[in-house]
Amino acid sequence: MGVLAPRVGACGASRPRLRVLPCRGWCSDSRARYLKAGTRRMTRSRFVFLVLGLVAIVVSSGCTAGESKKPESGGATSVSAPFAVTIEDGQATIWPGGSPIKTNIPVGNNRWEGEVVPLKESRVALLNSLGTKKISVVDESGRGHSVDITSGCDSIAAREDGIVLLCSEEVAGGYETKLKIFNRDLEPEYEVKLLEPAIRVTPGFNYDEPPTLIAAGADAVWVSYPSEEAHSRGGKRLLVKFSMDGKPSGFTPIEGWILHPAISPNGRLIAFEGHAPCAVPCVVSSLHVIDLESMQQLWSSTYAPPAARQNMSDSLDFEIAFMRWKSDDDLLVLGHTYLRGDGTEGYGDAKDQRWRRSIAPRAQTLSDGLLESQEREEVSWLGPGCNDVIRMQSDQTLVISRNGVETRISPARLAVAVERPTECR
Repeated sequence: MGVLAPRVGACGASRPRLRVLPCRGWCSDSRARYLKAGTRRMTRSRFVFLVLGLVAIVVSSGCTAGESKKPESGGATSVSAPFAVTIEDGQATIWPGGSPIKTNIPVGNNRWEGEVVPLKESRVALLNSLGTKKISVVDESGRGHSVDITSGCDSIAAREDGIVLLCSEEVAGGYETKLKIFNRDLEPEYEVKLLEPAIRVTPGFNYDEPPTLIAAGADAVWVSYPSEEAHSRGGKRLLVKFSMDGKPSGFTPIEGWILHPAISPNGRLIAFEGHAPCAVPCVVSSLHVIDLESMQQLWSSTYAPPAARQNMSDSLDFEIAFMRWKSDDDLLVLGHTYLRGDGTEGYGDAKDQRWRRSIAPRAQTLSDGLLESQEREEVSWLGPGCNDVIRMQSDQTLVISRNGVETRISPARLAVAVERPTECR
């Protein structure tokens, strides 16, 4: 007779195997007697064998699928800021636990001169693309290490545990662009040359702006290029998605320079301002929210609150000052409106109006609120107290609220913002 004996598979699951055992003398003497019963037993055994076989196949397939399953393709690396970072007089100040530490590390006063990006393990990366030309990584003590960079390397993004640096070199007809990948210790790992996308500035414009790195993830990077409508005062851009082998895989048009980029906590969405000067003293400030996987725009509009546009739509400008994700589908945008001037006297004398807009891009809903003149919108938590925060008074003036005392710093900008902890919301 055959009996079922278990065999342990590669994944630890038991798979049935038919083992033939030797027949003893008693079975030859009683073969007729056991024929019918044996037939029934064999039928049951075959049934059990089939059931166990199917179970083994399912278990084995599940184990194999688990071993070969790759992580789901994600968006950009999004890191919760470990502490706030402000830029004062061209140098970075970090605020771990609400106490300021001047790093004495130079960082430009705007995105074209330097950047600050939060990293994992309670660190931030500071890029200075002018003067010293360095990337520095510091922790909450204000200490860390740095690496020298060359001219043309002027934008960075967090990627996994490390950093991506974009470097461009001007060549005939455009720029040769490559990515430099650094690990968490700022050690170079490898380089990737980006293929020139077919969508570029036309030769007639003779526009010499290099591309800019906007975001990075494990599988892709997102880079801003001047579009065919770009010109010396700004104009449209294209946000181009590249795979990590340097090949472009998608793009979407943007109204102007990309400012204030903010990545959603899950890394799937990015929001930023499209900032484009007009032909007269004015600014077109449009809000874009983009799905980084599909490169579809979930939100694209010139952001002037409807209530503010009433009765003066021909002379009103709106500029975005700050934006921050409160959750994966809750975006806070701050900005101000003002009257244009007539092209000879500059901006109008009307008093600025400051607005707050809350947007749910996937749900396609929004709400606007006009801030009173005495209000200053909270833009970052400082800690350790729940009411120790940074508020924005103007584009270049920050108000530090600590222990019930307010201190103004100007000129200054908030480079990295921190969300309030759960217990303080």
